[in-house]
Amino acid sequence: MGKFNTSERRARTRGLIQIGSLIHLVGLAQLCDIEEGDDLQFDIASRDKAAMLLGILLDIVADFTPTLEQKELWKKAGIRQLKVAAINKENLQKF
Repeated sequence: MGKFNTSERRARTRGLIQIGSLIHLVGLAQLCDIEEGDDLQFDIASRDKAAMLLGILLDIVADFTPTLEQKELWKKAGIRQLKVAAINKENLQKF
């Protein structure tokens, strides 16, 4: 990884946080018993959880080339789930 200026580093960090949120939203973190606050880099038990998550992701993408139609279906499913998550968040904020 090369040097980033401040705005590039912030954009990269924001993107990585957003990817992590998506992983959490679909339940992959829970599937791997990853809890908020787990140190996936330095804690031995948490590293095993991170390795499991990485293995799942590797299995998903191994020898897999989705069609444009499949990508469109995924996008539509993702949009629906993001809308559900937004509604749930809004309802929680009312309490």
